[in-house]
Amino acid sequence: MMLGINIFKVGVRLEVFGRVQGVNFRKMVFEQCLKNDIKGFVRNLDNGNVEINAFGKRGKVKSLVEWIGNSPGLSSVENILIDKLDYSSKYVSFEIVKENSFFVDQFKALKNLGGKLIGR
Repeated sequence: MMLGINIFKVGVRLEVFGRVQGVNFRKMVFEQCLKNDIKGFVRNLDNGNVEINAFGKRGKVKSLVEWIGNSPGLSSVENILIDKLDYSSKYVSFEIVKENSFFVDQFKALKNLGGKLIGR
């Protein structure tokens, strides 16, 4: 093994498509990552999708992707775009990234959920 490279830890960027805003999805991802010692962040995207950057042990990150694919809670996951990232130890925890204020963040999430429900 080369110095500075840990083959047991990975990084991924996930873009999750479907009904994933306004249904408590970010909080569930946050709790799942805390439980599995995964570092990084989750945030809503303007297009109605959710982005997750996750760094941790290969098996734990793989389990997270499988868990997300099973549409936890009230979410309805249609697709997950997965991009590999170089493992980064710059994240010391997992966090929910929110836009502007709580009210703006929640309004955007509910607006995107409404669009998904009426088929826009």
